[in-house]
Amino acid sequence: MEPERTAVPKRARQLLGIAPVDEAEDAGHDATTKEARPAQEPLRFTLQVACLAGRWMVVVPQEGALDASQGQLLANLLQAVAIDIGQLPVFETFRWPPMENLPVEAPLEEAREGLQAFIEGTQRRGWALERILVFGRDETLDRLLGSQQGAFELLDLPGWQGPSLAELTQSATAKRELWPVLQEWRRAWSQSGNGTDD
Repeated sequence: MEPERTAVPKRARQLLGIAPVDEAEDAGHDATTKEARPAQEPLRFTLQVACLAGRWMVVVPQEGALDASQGQLLANLLQAVAIDIGQLPVFETFRWPPMENLPVEAPLEEAREGLQAFIEGTQRRGWALERILVFGRDETLDRLLGSQQGAFELLDLPGWQGPSLAELTQSATAKRELWPVLQEWRRAWSQSGNGTDD
């Protein structure tokens, strides 16, 4: 079982263009695993991802980029609890699978490893993640992250998951209900990293 688990991360990294392909090794692995597992459909999801001051990852599970009202709302939420990051970071799109018509042996495992590989890549760009904020619910993403109470098993980080930014822009009630959570964010931001709040 162990060789199979170590091979899946390699496949995910290759799909994302992160690791070089060892053709001889992969050929041998493919020959054995294709006999063991029939081809399957990949999990499909699209995330908009940004990082606050290199510390907190913000994830919005939606196909398109954030619109102006969503971006302004996020900026307002952070400003309301004195999380000062200057200009709101630019969101980038992470889409799985990265290419179509590829053989899939273990949809959930490969998608998990793909997301982990993406996060590892951001660390090389200077992200030092302490927390994750997920705006919106997506069944596939929930399965990948292993959402627990106040944490995400996949990335072994504390986090929060709540209403989508689209819902928050339209619902005063949802905004009011978020207020206690925002106070928790303020405390967490000031108690770690380079936060400057007292």
